[in-house]
This record gives sequence, structure tokens and C-alpha cells, in this order.
Amino acid sequence: MKTLLPPLACLAFLSALSPAGAMSSDNSGTTIVLPFVVNAPSVTQTQVFVENHYATAVSLIAWYVGERTSANPTLLTCSESSTNPVPQTFVLTVPVDGVLRFNLRDLLEQKCRGSRPAGSIGDRGTLTLFVNRGASSVRISAIARIESIPGGAGPAVGFSVPGLPLGALEGSTQIVTGVQNGATGPVKLRTDCLIGTFHDVGGSGNIYRVSVKDSRGSVMGSTLVSLGPWSAELLADVFSLVGVGGMVLDGARVEVEPTANSSNPSMVATCRVIGGSTTNYLMGKVYEPKDLLRQRRVSANSTPGWGNFLFVPGFGPALHAIFLRHPDLVQCSVDSPQLALEVVAPDGTVITGGFQSTGEFTTRERQSINNGVADAWILRVTENQGNPPPLGSPPIAYRLTCTSGNGMSQIDKIKG
Repeated sequence: MKTLLPPLACLAFLSALSPAGAMSSDNSGTTIVLPFVVNAPSVTQTQVFVENHYATAVSLIAWYVGERTSANPTLLTCSESSTNPVPQTFVLTVPVDGVLRFNLRDLLEQKCRGSRPAGSIGDRGTLTLFVNRGASSVRISAIARIESIPGGAGPAVGFSVPGLPLGALEGSTQIVTGVQNGATGPVKLRTDCLIGTFHDVGGSGNIYRVSVKDSRGSVMGSTLVSLGPWSAELLADVFSLVGVGGMVLDGARVEVEPTANSSNPSMVATCRVIGGSTTNYLMGKVYEPKDLLRQRRVSANSTPGWGNFLFVPGFGPALHAIFLRHPDLVQCSVDSPQLALEVVAPDGTVITGGFQSTGEFTTRERQSINNGVADAWILRVTENQGNPPPLGSPPIAYRLTCTSGNGMSQIDKIKG
């Protein structure tokens, strides 16, 4: 016989398991990706800043992936054990609760064995920073600042590229919105896009369809790009590449769609809009994540370890947990007309329920529930009082379906 937790005990148990990091923007981890770093000799340089969120110093390993037309069009492993025989001006260690700053070119020349000089070609690619092994509880965050070289030949340039946890990246279609092309007054605008790939267990890589769409969503042109694991490709002047270089477009978008690898290896897409004395950096966004913690629609009729969802009339409610964020609009339903749903917030408040569908409900602003922590909400399955199952009815199989604007976890059964 199973021992079952009462509803509030279930909530307390799940609250203890939920990560406190859900309260804020999640940009730290053991592996951080800087999706677009660049060094143009005599023009621009990249300064990298790595912050240590731990109580001891942290040593790093960096993997630089240069795009194929750059000075180092390959994967370079960079660390204190792979230095080149040149003077070393910094150490790849982040001090306690401190920040390590280094220049991309210094990293390549000093810490990346086999790297080549930038020459007139320069460096363009992605940079992935790993916490050294044996430090699983350590977290770092990073940002890259692309800036003009003082006294250089180019115009004033300055923009930042935020670091992304590698665990947050996946192989889903990415959309870069707000790209531009053509002359706007005296300024001629050009958009370059960089696609970077990461580990692929099969080793085959993937083929990506890159499409340019106008502000109405009409496809203006497209091309295919094939990339292996740990590779990068720069699509310089992407509008010309797909055949619409002569058009003046503002508010357009670039879509990068994986097409050939069913295992969905992680990738990242970024674009820069260059014109006159400015450069704008735009990051690709995923609108339909495959990550099971961020699903926009979840439909389930079983939980591993519990089996199929069954409601036993006369034995009380069945409880399910789902992690939601704030603020969000959510709607859930149960497919059996003999059953009804109630929604219980993390603080135990019944938000809505009593019917087959909850209707659309709000998780409200972050600080209005559970002290701002995104936590487990309970879906309580009960008999539908307007259409209850007859006395002595056998167990009722059912399916729960929820939709969410911000994304949610799977629906896991915890009682019943």
C-alpha cells in the first residue's frame, strides 16, 4: 500500500526540490557560450569578461570555433595546458567572486595551441567556456564586448554579446528579428549571420535552411548550409546570398531551421546589422522549444513510475504537478467528461476549477505568489459534480492537456 502525501505536503515537498535560480534571468552555468566573437585587425576587438559565482577560484577551458573564412577556421582548444611558446599575459582562472577579463586575440595567441595569426583576415566565430572538471557546483557567467581598437582605422563600434548556458541551447528553429538591408538615406545597411554548432553524438552534423522573410512573413529567399559538429559558418550579406541584396528592407527576419538530423544537436544563430558607424547585434530566439521544461503545449496520460493516469471514484482526488512561470496565461483540461480539474497555486490557494476545463487563468505577477519563486502548481483531478461517475464505477483513464505562453514542465502525477 502506497503512503500518499496530503496536498499541502506535496506542495512543500516539491518546493524544496525547485531551483532558486528560477527567480531570475538564468545566464549562469558550468558551460557558457559566447555566440559571436570577432577580431578585425586595426578595426575591432573582443573583450571577454567571465564572472565567478563561487567561493573558490575557478580554472577554465575555452573552445574557440572559427568560421571557415576566418584566420582560424577550425576548433581550437585553449587552456593553461595548451599554451603556445609566447609570453603569457594572463591566466585562465577566475578569482573568488571575481571577474576575469581577457582579449580574444590574446586568448588565441597565448592559450590555443596551433592557432594562426589574425593577419588581414581576422577572427570570427563562437567561444565556449567550460568550468574545469571536478567543479560541478561552480557557476560562471560571461559577456563579450566588441569594441573599436583605440586609434584604429574603423569607425566607433561598441556592442555586447551576452553569454548563454550551453544547456539552454537546442536544435530548434531560431528566428532573428529586426534585421535590415539596403540604403536608408546616406547609410547602406548590411546583415551578416553566424551559425554555430556544438556536440553531435552521431558526428554527422546537420543541414540548416536559412530563410529571409519580410515583416509580413513572406519568404524573400533561402539557402542551405551544411555544418558538422563544433563548426561555424558566417553568412556575409545574407540578403545578397539569398538573392534580394538590392531590396531595401527594415523589420525583416532571418529564420534558421535544422532539417536533416533527428537527434536535434544544439546550435545557435546570431546576426549583426552593419551600417555607417554602428553595428547592432541580434540574437536568434526559439519560439517552439523542444526542451521538456519549456513546452508551450503539454498533453499526457501517464507518468514514468506511475503508469497510466487512472482516477478511482470514491478514493479522493488525483494530484499532478506542473512547473509554471510568472506572469503567464495558462489553460488546462481533462478529456473525460466525468472528471473535473482544480488548479492550486504553490501557496495552496485554489485559483480556479470545478469543470472539465479550467478556462484561461493567470499565474499573476512574480511577487504575488510564493515570494516570487516559480514553483510547482497542482492540478487536482476530481469527480465532475455535474456529471459524476455512477457509484461503483471502474477506474477512469484520462488525459491532461495544458497550454502556456511562457513554457512549462511535463505534467507529473504525484498522488492518486
